[in-house]
Amino acid sequence: MQNELLADCVQDMVDYVLDMLRLPLKSNLSNNIEILKDLEQMPENIKHGCNQRLSGFLLQEGVEDFSPFKGGKQRLLKALKALCLDFFESLNIKWIGYVVIGRQYSYDHIARVLSIPVDATFSVDQYFGLFHEIGHVIIRNKEYFKASPLPEHLIELFDHKGGLSREIFCDLFDYQCGFLGYYSLYEKTVPHYLAELMKKKDITIDIVEKYVLRFLCVTIYQNNYMQNHASKTKLVNLTKKILNKFLKESGAEQQFENEKEDLVSRLVYSANEMNDVLLVFNKLYTQKLSVFCQKRIETFSSNKFKAQFKQIMNGQIVHDLDHPQLVVLAMLKKKQTQEIPFKAHVAAIQSFLNCYNTNNWDGTYFPYKRFVAKQSE
Repeated sequence: MQNELLADCVQDMVDYVLDMLRLPLKSNLSNNIEILKDLEQMPENIKHGCNQRLSGFLLQEGVEDFSPFKGGKQRLLKALKALCLDFFESLNIKWIGYVVIGRQYSYDHIARVLSIPVDATFSVDQYFGLFHEIGHVIIRNKEYFKASPLPEHLIELFDHKGGLSREIFCDLFDYQCGFLGYYSLYEKTVPHYLAELMKKKDITIDIVEKYVLRFLCVTIYQNNYMQNHASKTKLVNLTKKILNKFLKESGAEQQFENEKEDLVSRLVYSANEMNDVLLVFNKLYTQKLSVFCQKRIETFSSNKFKAQFKQIMNGQIVHDLDHPQLVVLAMLKKKQTQEIPFKAHVAAIQSFLNCYNTNNWDGTYFPYKRFVAKQSE
């Protein structure tokens, strides 16, 4: 930060470092477990983030720690961060994290730092994976739930139901707030992604149940099957349909041909067990998220956004883009009928960067403050 040439590359990480150093340790040791875990991950997070921001656009790791040369990847990382910050600010959530590329082979979150796979970074339509990870950050933000009776209930619920309940909660956030409740678009996008994840694993009956259950719960939520409104027969038929879709897309039809009946029974039972998660999310949506979604839907349908998206598809940079998320959704929708040209991805990334700069999300980084003050005199 003391190097005027490089300061803007790492500026977006400063709040994260300062906030982590201020984490309050509590006298009761058992209450520090989550905080200590975050602190343990902090040095590697900082190193990884700095190396990426000081390297070029070739998506491999730099050979030196804290390279003295200014690369270009920080522009791409700020474009990705613009997508996330626009979400958080519109939901009145203070997020002091940042984005890295390729920390994991899938989308991930580590102590409020979000990671996107290498092969998704130049395909803006693939940025949808960050919607789910944003949900994970929100779950950890206890301040966000202060104004409602949800916090303790939420924590106890997730502790009781296990890690899969968090994934389902974030899938619901992904569907409702990321995809704005467009079920058809979600259905054509997310199950395919989950099936591809299954392919990369040694597929077991537990893996199948885990990934199918996640999409099944979103579908149950979308169809308002909560509180046992649906008959068992209707739920079983829906489960069979979704299970067959996943087995076909993951190439595991033959492997589980003789276990389908058992899988359907397990999935119906697990879906009923997760009913409370759906109800809690629905309460959160009604109290805090519905206005956000409605405003985004209106903007998505506006003539202004349609004109901006047409510009991006033609490879033209937009200078007054409001919500990068909507470009991701529009690309996913357009992708159903035609290929997205590379020039459109590049124009979108630059438009996201313009959004980042227009919102002044970094502020004036301090090496230049004295210079700017002198010029104004």
